[in-house]
This record gives sequence, structure tokens and C-alpha cells, in this order.
Amino acid sequence: MNTRFPKPVAVSDAARSILVEDAESAAEFLLKRWPTFRGPRHADACAISLLVASGRETASVAHAAFVAAAREADILLPYPSTAGT
Repeated sequence: MNTRFPKPVAVSDAARSILVEDAESAAEFLLKRWPTFRGPRHADACAISLLVASGRETASVAHAAFVAAAREADILLPYPSTAGT
């Protein structure tokens, strides 16, 4: 199953910017590296990203949910960014 996002999402980690390119990376970021604020969009994005792995949701839907959660937490960066710097 293709879990690659249609377009990478640039987000701000506490120390740097990161490009999230697929549902697996999104799930890992959501569960392990997300900033303190976790609103309802974060919960949605977590659930949807995990559903992609089981084939019950698409990468496009996970992409939209991850972008919404990043916007809600105010960590969404313009793409392209200088990720990793």
C-alpha cells in the first residue's frame, strides 16, 4: 500500500524543521515528537495515520489530517522549507 503523501509537509520541531513525507512518518511524529498542545485535530490525525497502515484509509486523507493538526498546533511551515537545517 502506498503511504506516501501527495506533497511533503514541513513542520517545526522544537529544534528544527522537518519534512514529513508519508503516513508512517506522520504517525511517528504525532505520537513521539508532537509539541505540548494536542487538540482535536491531533487525535484525528493520529487515528487516520494509523488507519493507513491497515489499508483502511488513504495517504491523501492522512495528509489532509496531518496538515490540519499542524496548523492547529501552529507548527506548519511553508513548503518548501529548509527542513533539517
